[in-house]
Amino acid sequence: MNTDEIAHALIEHCGSLQKVFKSPVETLKEVSGVGENTAVALKFIGDFFEYVILKSSNNEVFFNSTESFVKYSKEKYRTLPHECFSVYYLDSQLRLLFNDDFQSNDSGMAEFYIPRIAKKAVQYNTKNVILSHNHPNGGCRPSVTDFSTTRRLATVFSGLGIGLIDHIIISGDKDYSMRERGDLPEVWR
Repeated sequence: MNTDEIAHALIEHCGSLQKVFKSPVETLKEVSGVGENTAVALKFIGDFFEYVILKSSNNEVFFNSTESFVKYSKEKYRTLPHECFSVYYLDSQLRLLFNDDFQSNDSGMAEFYIPRIAKKAVQYNTKNVILSHNHPNGGCRPSVTDFSTTRRLATVFSGLGIGLIDHIIISGDKDYSMRERGDLPEVWR
């Protein structure tokens, strides 16, 4: 299979060129002719261009309300077939500095990445964080794991002097804000 055929197969499999660059590595590898290295490279290119766009001065992203963040997240998670846990690193004006995504079928995997999350928070001089993830095949109600992961990350952020603003769960057109629902009041600053 030549690269032109692989490119067309990727677009057909994912739905669009934009979705190719936003798809998880495992989804990309489902296409014949796409190995681990190619899938990782495509994911890197997508992440790189998203970062460049977010960093351009004309495209700064601010999350100054739950509604603005929910709208952004619904668009992001709309086409993802697998669970994705995201950490949004923000400055003191709630401007997005960096977004880190963790693809998984288990939101508890976020606990595995706590050292990486803490390192990124320090690297970007983060002042506030928003957590989010999707439930692609279910309701928005947080699981026991969702609550425990939020508590653990809140402890890490508190130790770094970083405020945890919210943990939002998206499922289709529905959303659940832990902060607005009063869940885990001890973790919010």
